[in-house]
Amino acid sequence: MISLRLLIVRDRKPGHFHQTEGLARLIAERVPAEIDRLPVKPRRLAHSFVRRMALKHFAKDPAWWLGLLYGVDVAGLARPDVVLASGRPTIAAGIFLARHFGADLVYTGRATGYDRADFTRMLVPFPRYAAEPQSTYSPIPCTVEPDRLPSPKPLKNNEDLAGARIALLLGGKSHGHRFRDDEWQAVVRFVEASAAAFGIRWSVSTSRRTPPAVADLFAGQAARGVLETFVDYRQGGAGSAAALFALDAIVVTEDSLSMITEAVTARRPVIALKPDKVEASMNDEAVAMMYARGAVSVLPLASLTPDLFARELTRLTPDSHDIRAEIWSAIEPVVAKYRRS
Repeated sequence: MISLRLLIVRDRKPGHFHQTEGLARLIAERVPAEIDRLPVKPRRLAHSFVRRMALKHFAKDPAWWLGLLYGVDVAGLARPDVVLASGRPTIAAGIFLARHFGADLVYTGRATGYDRADFTRMLVPFPRYAAEPQSTYSPIPCTVEPDRLPSPKPLKNNEDLAGARIALLLGGKSHGHRFRDDEWQAVVRFVEASAAAFGIRWSVSTSRRTPPAVADLFAGQAARGVLETFVDYRQGGAGSAAALFALDAIVVTEDSLSMITEAVTARRPVIALKPDKVEASMNDEAVAMMYARGAVSVLPLASLTPDLFARELTRLTPDSHDIRAEIWSAIEPVVAKYRRS
């Protein structure tokens, strides 16, 4: 018997909706649940300021505002028990939906500038904010299921790198990260040089933010046989790189905390590549926690060489603790009341 109906409010960013999809999957494994999905995109003039003002001053008819700001017709939606949201475009939509249906609202991340009373729970991956109202600490949820992945090849010395299958997950320009052209070119050269030096079998995936010219460079490597696998986001879309989490180690550009977390959740050694232009952010705290557990190393692109990479990779130990158990501890109090005997 279904005891819980979840409504995932999705924006267009995989880094956001993979969090809510992963959280919904985790809940449904423990509580019989039906999962609905609602893609949302604020209309052209429904800027963040407008959405916040509507919530603050004109909150009496949430269904009307959902239609005006997002084009959502609530008449076509089944009543949810819990609304799941992630990403700033989803916050106002999630609040209006929770108000309209009298549902709980769970947000993954830290939503600022909104009335915290509208949230049942914020799952915050930053310990210093975990004691704020309606907040609790939780690792970032994701769709990676480590128990279904094969065990990686142990990489304890340079000889182990021969034949090792390693994934490179490419992001791109973000709010806090800027990659120069020469830094992208350095990554391309590094992949080829490390394959030649150690016999690494590289698989590369681009993402929504990867510049087309950079994707073309790696496509050229794939055509020349340098890469074992090349996953081009432009053709595959979100989720097309899922198989790469089964490889022996994962390298990811540091702009995506979601991708770093996915790689750690897969219980692989992880190296994050950092460009020269980086602004300090809350994400630094989450990365530092993973670094302290010995599963992640951060290497500046400016000093990246095959030898430095090999030295860092072979000292890492995959994070073996169950991240999903921590996430469940954070969300269980919200969904417990929906359990039926």
